Amino acid sequence: MWKVIISLFVVLQFGYAEKDFTEKSKKALDGIVKKQIEKMSNLANSTKSANEKNVKGYVLSSHIRAFSDIDAHIKSEINSMREDIKGLIIRIASEIEVNNDSSGKLSIDDRGNVYYHSDKRLAKDIKDKEEKLLKANLQNSVSVRSIELAIRLLANINSELIQQGRNAKTGKEKEKIYMKQAIYVYEMSDMLLELLDKVSLDGVGVIYSIYEQAKLRVDGHLKDIQRDIKEVDILVKDNLMTLENAEKEKLRLNTNKKGVLKSLNIWKDILKKVSNQESFLSRLKQHKRLITYKRNTALSQLEILRDIRTLKEIKNTIGSFDKLVDSVSSLELLTIDEYTLQQLLGNSE
Repeated sequence: MWKVIISLFVVLQFGYAEKDFTEKSKKALDGIVKKQIEKMSNLANSTKSANEKNVKGYVLSSHIRAFSDIDAHIKSEINSMREDIKGLIIRIASEIEVNNDSSGKLSIDDRGNVYYHSDKRLAKDIKDKEEKLLKANLQNSVSVRSIELAIRLLANINSELIQQGRNAKTGKEKEKIYMKQAIYVYEMSDMLLELLDKVSLDGVGVIYSIYEQAKLRVDGHLKDIQRDIKEVDILVKDNLMTLENAEKEKLRLNTNKKGVLKSLNIWKDILKKVSNQESFLSRLKQHKRLITYKRNTALSQLEILRDIRTLKEIKNTIGSFDKLVDSVSSLELLTIDEYTLQQLLGNSE
């Protein structure tokens, strides 16, 4: 599967604007995941198990295992495919966020490794802080983006299959589509729950650490400026500086003060967005109950469809994921461009 992903992104990475790249990446993800889940379903049905549950279209996941005669290698292969899908979601999230990086200082290779490209004119300590800040921000954005991708993927696939079910002409067609829907919703819900359990904003600590360093530096600059302003007044009083030169000097010092305070205000905006990311992820984790309910509903539908193989009419019971999609629709990810970097790290002071 990874060869497909690599060749896919070689194509995607050229000639697309940020929005186009994001949309095309999401579509590519949809297509690949659908094929992977279909392969999982087909693999489950290749076991030739005598167990009654081994009906056509019934998926074998890490949790739905009623077979006693399933080869270990098949179980292992299906679990590996599930891990590949979760890895793919995170990989595409990384591709999107690196592509969206407005600083232009990050790149990603075909193995998913992220690289920082510094300005050689910068001092080493500035470059070190810049790299840490950009990679910490990327780490947070990828975590949030991966959940957003998984939710939209789940909602899109479910919505598409609901529509197919409504358009189905016969009970047999509906049975096939709702079996497929239950399989996809169960598998994607289960993987989404696993992602929610594991994902975290590990870059937050790094960002706060760099902020504390910046705040100390800003506090030091402000003290120096206040000291210099007082010194100018003393020089005027002692007739060592003219009033005209003193006004010019104070103007310069106050301009520097505004620049320093601007840096602090940018940091406040950055930390607010980080806090919003934390709140967003926390809210999504609270939706675990809803996702679990949907997953269990999908499992129930699988069981019903297994036991009742022919129906004139099958009622869809899973429903939509509108509430989850609403949660990600207002998603605002933190972006740091070159100018903001300079302001945050004091390189323009």
